[in-house]
Amino acid sequence: SIPVDRPAQHISKTIGEVPHWTIVDETSIFGRDKEKNWVISKLTESSIQQNIKIISVIGLGGSGKTTLAKLVFNDGNTIKQHFELILWVHVS
Repeated sequence: SIPVDRPAQHISKTIGEVPHWTIVDETSIFGRDKEKNWVISKLTESSIQQNIKIISVIGLGGSGKTTLAKLVFNDGNTIKQHFELILWVHVS
């Protein structure tokens, strides 16, 4: 676990395989390329790489918010080139 009472530090630990619930079959998703590419471009802009960036994905239940987040998370070619650590946090 990550200690909360100490300043931030470099943590190098592989947790294991990506949980199955973060994987999405991209062949079954239509019409989200524009949104996916927009989110990726905002996350990878050079002007924000040194800062924490939060992008809210809002919409009605069942509109594809989680699927869009999964598409971005699983875009390994682009995302992994810009970030040392990529985490999926499930909050409900």
